[in-house]
Order: sequence, then C-alpha cells, then structure tokens
Amino acid sequence: MSETRKETSSYSFNKRTMKLPKLPFNNGRAMLSLLLVMSIYGFPVYAAYLLASSVEPMFERVVIERFEQLFSQVPYLIAQVVVGDFGLLTLGLYSFLWAFPVVLFVGASIAFTEEMGLKDTITSDMTPILRKIGLSGRDFILY
Repeated sequence: MSETRKETSSYSFNKRTMKLPKLPFNNGRAMLSLLLVMSIYGFPVYAAYLLASSVEPMFERVVIERFEQLFSQVPYLIAQVVVGDFGLLTLGLYSFLWAFPVVLFVGASIAFTEEMGLKDTITSDMTPILRKIGLSGRDFILY
C-alpha cells in the first residue's frame, strides 16, 4: 500500500498548471464593442433574410411564373437557359431578391453607426486587443 501512495504522490496535483487562460477581453468595454460589431452586421442580415423569405412566395407567383408562361412556347433548350431552374433570368431575379435587402440593411446599419459615432468608439476599444495579432480597430470594422 505504501508503494501505491508513492506512485500517486509523484503525480500530485499542481495548481499552477491548472490555471485558466487569460481572455483578451479583460474589460467590459471591449466585449461590448465586440457585441456591437456583431449586431451591426448580424441583425441587418437576419432582417434581410426574414424579408426575402416572406416576399419570395409572392415574388415567385407574380414574377417568375409569368416569365415561365412567356417562355412556354419557345424551344426547350432556350426556355431552360432563360427561365429554367438555373436560368439566367430566374437566378438573376432570385439573386436580386436575396442580395438587395442585405446590401440595403447592412449599408443603413453602417451609416447609422457612423453617424452616431459608434464606429470610432468601437475601433478605439478594439485596437489594443487586435494589436496583439498585428491588426488595428479599423481592420475589424468596415470603413
């Protein structure tokens, strides 16, 4: 039994090796800035997704089906290239439907934060943390 204690005692618990790593966000202001940046880009993208997904069924009924009816009398190959599942007109309209709200909402969000002065605050708060990896606060947020 004493031999067993010797073996386990050589592998004793060392408190210094069990320390948790330091987080780069040692102040609350930097964490708040990170959350603001995530909301500047996250909320508009989510709002654009909700808008596009609610408008898509109506858009398909009103616009896409009419174009498909117009091209129903043309040869099959031309109809597929123009209004098929991967047609130029079909994908172009869907791309506009899904991309335009994202560009509009993110642009409005960035303009709003720029006018409020939040962008300068965020960049100044994030610069000390990002300097550790060779970046600055201006690299973290679009200007």
